Amino acid sequence: MKFALHFRWTVVVALLLTKSTKILADQPDRLPPHGSKVEVSQPYLIATYPSTPYPPLVLPASIPRATVAAPEFIPISEPTEVVPVPLENRADNGMFLQQAQEHPPAWYESPTRWLDTIPWDAGLELGINGSTGNNEAVSIRTGGYFHRESEFAKININAYYNKTSAGGIETQSNGQLNITNDWLFHEDSLWTLFTTSTLFYDEFQAFDIQVNMDGGIGYRLIDGDHLALTTRMGAGSSREVGGPNDEWIAEAIFSVVSEIEVSTRQSIYATLDYFPELQRFDEFRLVTDLGWEIELEQPANLSLKISVTDRYDSTLVDTNPQLLNYSVLLLWKI
Repeated sequence: MKFALHFRWTVVVALLLTKSTKILADQPDRLPPHGSKVEVSQPYLIATYPSTPYPPLVLPASIPRATVAAPEFIPISEPTEVVPVPLENRADNGMFLQQAQEHPPAWYESPTRWLDTIPWDAGLELGINGSTGNNEAVSIRTGGYFHRESEFAKININAYYNKTSAGGIETQSNGQLNITNDWLFHEDSLWTLFTTSTLFYDEFQAFDIQVNMDGGIGYRLIDGDHLALTTRMGAGSSREVGGPNDEWIAEAIFSVVSEIEVSTRQSIYATLDYFPELQRFDEFRLVTDLGWEIELEQPANLSLKISVTDRYDSTLVDTNPQLLNYSVLLLWKI
């Protein structure tokens, strides 16, 4: 008897559910929007769930609750907010993403943005000095650099070219390309491995081009936010291609590299490289590079740069062993 009554109530509930759902489906204005909160209204109990695409569950309120289990109302939480990864936590420091959001890239503004994935720091520099009167003199210095620093490596590529003429006669034409790469043993290590290679051209020297390739170990004496000081020691070889002594000569290398951030708009750098021959330490090259950069307020990507470069080569014959250049440049950071 109990089974028959239970069976009858089950059939009645099923019919009522089917009929009620059909009535509301035919009258969509009575349906609440999908994902709305649970509402109780007469003569129906309406339960909706945000995670299902199906129509809301509709139960007649007149059905005895003793025979029909009340639906389980799941609390509807607020929509999950997508929290973006902070730019400073991104592997590339979010530099290019932030630049793209603040100011869309233009081809003439930043060629490094063409890559859009590699956080290169780059710049071009140009300085011109001239005079006209009894004698005409023009001096030009141009150059540039590419710099990239990641968690375990730092690469620096820089080049410059000097050209000077007086009275229509060329008195200076030289240039240099340097590539240096440092590798860290791990993120917090003070020790580094390095390689460096330099190509030097001077029209007024006996050789066509001077090349050296060296490598060794370095130690970061100071590695702070505003001051960095690194020493290097290693060995390699050099060659004066097209010169009277056109052969590879073994040499050592001792270097000191320093970077100082004076303020948010001023920085100073200094590099000293000493290359003595392994067989004769009295034959050597000494290369010094000093620079002071002052960032201009407007436009933001221009800086004033004061540069001093000095090369001393005791191996040169019948020419001045010292080559000193100093200039004031306009640096365009791209």
